[in-house]
Amino acid sequence: MSRIDRVLISPNVVNIFNDLKLVTLIKGWSDHLPLLVRSDKMDFGPIPFKCYHSWNSCEDFHEVVVNATDEAFGDPNNTLHDKMKIVKNHIKVWAKAKRDAGDQKKNVLMGRIHELEAQVEANNVGTDELQEILNERLNVVKELDKIEFVESIDLIQKARAKWDVKGDENSQYFHCLIKQRRKTQMINGININGNWITEPVVIKNAFFDFYKEKFSRPTYMFSNPGFTAANIITDNDRCALEDNVSEDEIRDAVWDCGINKSPGPDGFFFRFYKEILEHFKN
Repeated sequence: MSRIDRVLISPNVVNIFNDLKLVTLIKGWSDHLPLLVRSDKMDFGPIPFKCYHSWNSCEDFHEVVVNATDEAFGDPNNTLHDKMKIVKNHIKVWAKAKRDAGDQKKNVLMGRIHELEAQVEANNVGTDELQEILNERLNVVKELDKIEFVESIDLIQKARAKWDVKGDENSQYFHCLIKQRRKTQMINGININGNWITEPVVIKNAFFDFYKEKFSRPTYMFSNPGFTAANIITDNDRCALEDNVSEDEIRDAVWDCGINKSPGPDGFFFRFYKEILEHFKN
């Protein structure tokens, strides 16, 4: 029956992409096996860390953050960068375990659905037993929907879409947005001195050398034109600018920012800092 599932592509596609692969996906709800044609992905190294809003709904997430901050701030010699790195590493380990557990549970639920459907297709069950199978299948589908709903929340954030109304679970829409962004941001290769380069290591070094030259100290000397400032700050304003920042000022600055703003270079959102600010006072 697998001969029914085929993929039709143009010969020109094979000539352009000579590393195409055909992958068989999980059958899911359909009777056919979904087929995916893809080329080898270019590996540019580890993916940057990013905090997701769905993690805040997990009961053990705050416990992980509290334990990580206690460890990070326990050593007075750690800088703020070192402290946030320790917290980030703990969250990475937790997120990977959470993702693996979710995938495993999802596979178990899908396997149970196939077992129940096989029992019904066997036509050797009574009316009462059939009703029990249908009820159990309904409960399994509800558990599966809960897992997929959490995944849809992450899809909304990855797609950077404002369509975050509760109840909207059109994952196909968000998948399309993510694919479009990946296509526009994907680097298949660069032209270096007339040569087309596709090796990730060479591409990374070329970008590094380019911006290193751009941001290096200029070799020529320059002088600023002499002029008199039109407005000069007062002594009180100068003292206010040089004064230490108070805790209330930091709190007001964080609370004035929205929770769905773009993350900083560390990958954390303002929502994360708002909820665990008490642990970072030291």
